[in-house]
Amino acid sequence: MANFFVTGATGFIGRQVVAALLERRHSVTGLHRGPLPPSLAGHPRFTSHRANLAKIQSVEKWRDVLGDAKAVINCVESGPTPTALFDACT
Repeated sequence: MANFFVTGATGFIGRQVVAALLERRHSVTGLHRGPLPPSLAGHPRFTSHRANLAKIQSVEKWRDVLGDAKAVINCVESGPTPTALFDACT
């Protein structure tokens, strides 16, 4: 199974995406600002990365955060476009 990186992992859309990926036995690294819901805390295939999307501004830092993710799913509802994240994916 693949490892996915999901921004906004605990938001309205993100938590549904994360749940669907985990249900399909994928691993997920989730970027989120707020606390984790009980369903994700301690989940064996979920890795939490608590940070503010707007504060990660370098390609190098994004590459560290992304790790071995095979795909990035951006579920952040608003805010600045994370161009460094997009550049780190290439």
